[in-house]
Amino acid sequence: MNADELDGMIESGSDDLQMQDVMQMVPLQSVEILSGDRLNFEPGSLHIMLIDLDKAIHLGDSLIVTLSLDSGEDLEVAVKVEER
Repeated sequence: MNADELDGMIESGSDDLQMQDVMQMVPLQSVEILSGDRLNFEPGSLHIMLIDLDKAIHLGDSLIVTLSLDSGEDLEVAVKVEER
């Protein structure tokens, strides 16, 4: 993802993000997905980081991730732990 792709998506309140040919992870509070659009989360791009898990996950495990939508609806998505 280059700086142009990040433009408008980062609402950090800070102007000191620099992309000096170094990949940086920038936490986003939200990602806009328009009706009918598709967005793939994947390593090295937009992804969901799972932290402070109650138990370890392993390759092949399946789990449910809950996405909170602006509409107030929660969307449960089944995901499988895979190696890329």
